[in-house]
Amino acid sequence: PIPGPGADAGGRAAPADATGTSGLAPPPSDRDATDGGRGGQRPRVLTDNAGRVAARIARREPLAYFICWTTWVIFHVVPLLGGLLLREVLDRVPTESDDTVWLVLAALAGLELGRWALFLFNVVQWHGMWVFWLTLPRVNMLKSLVGAPGPVAGRLPGSSGEAVSRFRDDTQNVGMVLDVWVDISGTVVGALLAIGLMAEVDARITLVVALPVLVALAICRWLAHRLRAWRRRERETTAAVTGFIGDSFGAIGTVKLAGAGPAVARHFEELGDERAEAARVDQVATQVLQTLSSGVGDLGTGLVLVLLVPALARGDASIGDVGLYATAVVTLAQLPRWAARYSATRRQADVSVERLVELLPVAPA
Repeated sequence: PIPGPGADAGGRAAPADATGTSGLAPPPSDRDATDGGRGGQRPRVLTDNAGRVAARIARREPLAYFICWTTWVIFHVVPLLGGLLLREVLDRVPTESDDTVWLVLAALAGLELGRWALFLFNVVQWHGMWVFWLTLPRVNMLKSLVGAPGPVAGRLPGSSGEAVSRFRDDTQNVGMVLDVWVDISGTVVGALLAIGLMAEVDARITLVVALPVLVALAICRWLAHRLRAWRRRERETTAAVTGFIGDSFGAIGTVKLAGAGPAVARHFEELGDERAEAARVDQVATQVLQTLSSGVGDLGTGLVLVLLVPALARGDASIGDVGLYATAVVTLAQLPRWAARYSATRRQADVSVERLVELLPVAPA
């Protein structure tokens, strides 16, 4: 197995820095010492940008993240090479009777097997990265709460359950930004190469195929701010539920003594209903965004197959070109899907960063 990032040769986790070069807490030079009479201010550079937090985490293990990023980009791009080999096979089948076709087919099969072997390596390496992305901010925040000078009462939420929600769920949302970066990068590189290959065959058809992709990207941008508001409400209602559960267990003796069990159950049901409604809105909006983007990408696939038929009849395109186009369009259709996922993930992570920053100490004046 590949050692996870942030670990030494013996598998021990590397020490995290609560206020240094990684995680949520910025160095002292990045803090604003004025706050209008409060004597300090939360770290200002991270309160509204999950991308900067994710970049700081990635810079803690740059080589490991570079390997992760590179291998996943290759995984997304390799199908285009398969499309080129497929074109050679389809163009040669009707005219050649030698072993060339079989050699190209063998190369195509070997390419696909190599791609999935790379996938296995990527999964193992990615898992180590994923654990590191979640562990580093959690350790930094815990060290800050335990070791930073001054009281922590004003930094902790109203209940232990809500604090657990921030450590568990909000850090995961930040880690998802790093995860989606890897896939969206590979998709963008693959989409650019796919457009280049398709434009070599017919630039006009390529332009028509690119229009639905632009529509999908516009939809993502239009829904971005709404997704952020819906995710914040979902996180707040979830924190209220987990906080109430923690408080109820902590005061179970008092609840039984006062005979307040039915009242506690009713309030818990009310909180659960509020959380269910908020989670439903958040998840439905996210899924609708991804579904619309997927539909736009599939529309581009259909347009290619329809528009390429006249060129095939005129002899301007070959059967091999159809195979190449079909492969390239599948790669291009991934762009709006991943763009929608990145848009939703980024806005949701911005909310999580705002909640996590509240656990950090106020910089002294």
